[in-house]
Amino acid sequence: MCIRDRYKSGFSSRLVYPVRNDSGRVLAVLTLAAVKPKTFNHLDEPDLQFLNAPLCRMIEFNNVSSMMNTLKKQVVSSFNLTFGLENSPGSKGFYDRSAQILAETLPATMCRVWGYDQSLNRLRSIGYHSLHRRTDQISDSRKDVELELMPRHKAAIKMGKAIIVNQSNPESNMGKSEVEFMGLPGIKSAILAPMRLQNRISGIVSVGEVRNWERRSLGQQELLYSQIVSTISALVHEIDSKALELNRVNAVLNEIDKRSLVYETYTDLPSRISSKLSGIMGAAELIRRKMPEDAREMIRYNDIIIKGAETIAKELNRFGELKKSIFRDKAV
Repeated sequence: MCIRDRYKSGFSSRLVYPVRNDSGRVLAVLTLAAVKPKTFNHLDEPDLQFLNAPLCRMIEFNNVSSMMNTLKKQVVSSFNLTFGLENSPGSKGFYDRSAQILAETLPATMCRVWGYDQSLNRLRSIGYHSLHRRTDQISDSRKDVELELMPRHKAAIKMGKAIIVNQSNPESNMGKSEVEFMGLPGIKSAILAPMRLQNRISGIVSVGEVRNWERRSLGQQELLYSQIVSTISALVHEIDSKALELNRVNAVLNEIDKRSLVYETYTDLPSRISSKLSGIMGAAELIRRKMPEDAREMIRYNDIIIKGAETIAKELNRFGELKKSIFRDKAV
């Protein structure tokens, strides 16, 4: 229904048009105003329906984009609080803080977080922290590294599970160039933990220690702790990835001039995942407060975190299925 009225602020006429989605729910109200009297008298709701589809699409997209940002902030703020980083800024520098947590909690000297581009088979440094002065944070021109130049990292990604590297063991050590790419010369041992969700690898976390293996070795507890942080990092990476997909889908919808209920799937996502997120951070908090000596307890916590993150990723991937249907529509 269009409503015509008079403003007392100098406008002589206005038109109010309700913007509705496919289910008939009003998403917004469009108001047009004019100084000239009776400007909109010849218009009625059917005359403005051509505006409805693009306005709906824009509003729904903005709503879901805002929701995705809220979801990421929810995960990141929970992560910050869980690991004692209450004063850390939002999502900016999240991967640097992930690296900081591992470098400062484990018997380690540095940590680097890599994003993994499967199509190009390359690693990109996205987070770094070192306790050592002799460090090379990799210049901008070397931030992208061919995975073929990182054979131990490649092996961990191919297996999809964290591994321990002992440089004194010829069967598991890294070459000189791989150590240099990690950013700290003289690494004697390392943990390489893939960022894995739903059998998809989005990156890898490299934790390095310069002290001799005999002085301070890395064991299963340290490996599981690294895996926990890498899983949460993978979850944040997944949210970022879905936000980019959202932009691409919106562009396709504009191109084919199609309204879709795809966005309505996401409106209650934060409430659906809140309990799973609480479980993830609760298990991480128990580990942070007291690193369990019993590996079985660490495994139990790790399983809680991985299962919770997998469930959240599954919710996010519901969008992917709807995205495929939109692209099929385009092809038709």
